[in-house]
Amino acid sequence: MIQINSSYNNARDHYKNSLEQYNNFPDPYNNFFDHYNHSLDHYNRSLDHYNSSLDHYNSSLDHYNNFPDPYNHFLDHYNNFPDHYNHFLDHYNYSLDHYNSSLDHYKRSLDHYNSSLVHYNNSPDHYNNTLDHYNRSLVHYNHSLDHYNNHSLDHDNNFLDQYNRSLVHDNDEDWLSVLALGEMLNLSIYLSIYLSIYLSIYVNIS
Repeated sequence: MIQINSSYNNARDHYKNSLEQYNNFPDPYNNFFDHYNHSLDHYNRSLDHYNSSLDHYNSSLDHYNNFPDPYNHFLDHYNNFPDHYNHFLDHYNYSLDHYNSSLDHYKRSLDHYNSSLVHYNNSPDHYNNTLDHYNRSLVHYNHSLDHYNNHSLDHDNNFLDQYNRSLVHDNDEDWLSVLALGEMLNLSIYLSIYLSIYLSIYVNIS
């Protein structure tokens, strides 16, 4: 009976834990969906940033390619002002670095977006697995409850009936013991009387 009650309690606790996990599951699912939308927004902003950087890079490249004409035209000016050319060259290199950095950022965002998409697509499987686990736990709980109601209670009732019959049997044996003791006392009295009479007759004859 103790083992069956323990199995029933374990099944009940397992059912409660599964139910709690099932009820709490939509929260992480919704949190992930928010995270997925946030990643998508981040990806779109990175794409816009990348396109802007590409436009800036192309504009700088056009400016750089067209530079020889004004350079030849203002060669004297260039010789007098080399810092201006160096300043422009620095600006070009900076734009190129900014473009490369934006490209790396775009690639990382794309990877993060793809990873989030995979995780999002796998979320229904996780949800279905949890639901299956909950349903199996519910079946196990109902089976344990049926086993408890159909077998454990019968076992308890049979044990109680046997216990009551044992009490009746013990009471019968106690009563028989009392009767046997009474019979022995009566026999002792009869023997004492018979012995007294015999001794009286024997003394009188002598």
